[in-house]
Amino acid sequence: AIRRIDQQYFALRRAVFSDQRLTRQDKAQLVSVLTFERLKAREQFHKPQPNTEVNFMGSAAIRNLLDDEKEDPGFSISGARGPGPEGVRERVKRVMDRFAKQVDPAAASQRARDLSAKDLYTRKAK
Repeated sequence: AIRRIDQQYFALRRAVFSDQRLTRQDKAQLVSVLTFERLKAREQFHKPQPNTEVNFMGSAAIRNLLDDEKEDPGFSISGARGPGPEGVRERVKRVMDRFAKQVDPAAASQRARDLSAKDLYTRKAK
């Protein structure tokens, strides 16, 4: 079994070194990974250890590791939830305030002053 591990390692190593598409750095990285895998396989052969991940990381163990969220932040794929639905009073008040601003002559003159000042600034900049 060790001989087969070594044969696979050296065959893959020759293939990596003969591949012209890889850079020198890529080859060095691949050979280091292959060497690590070879050492790991040899260690497993000499000192076999049972796979503890199967025993310790079952779905029940994973569920026990997860903490329940204390409060739902309301996030979804599209983002956080917006404000809740408005009451009728708030909607009517908002509509009436907007209408009052449109009809109010003082607000209209202020809006006209702001627009004229912005127009002067843009004309000056051009």
